[in-house]
Amino acid sequence: MKNEFSKEQRTYDLADRLVRFSTMIGQMAESIIDSKEGINIRNQLIRSCSSAALNYGEALVPESTADFIHKISICLKELMESRTFKNNY
Repeated sequence: MKNEFSKEQRTYDLADRLVRFSTMIGQMAESIIDSKEGINIRNQLIRSCSSAALNYGEALVPESTADFIHKISICLKELMESRTFKNNY
């Protein structure tokens, strides 16, 4: 009997989850006040979230192991930036 965490049943849907995260943050960003600062923060937040999803897509087809590590590192940086904005606004 297979449990819900068995290797055969795992799905690796990180790309889909990153796109959903980007969409969710984009919807949340709409609630940021329309001031010069708010618009700047909203735009940067949307850019960092969407960048993580797009860079992950590129990391799936790396030219080398070093390229994969570099692209995944960019994803992590963008997600950390997104987290910083999300937690403070």
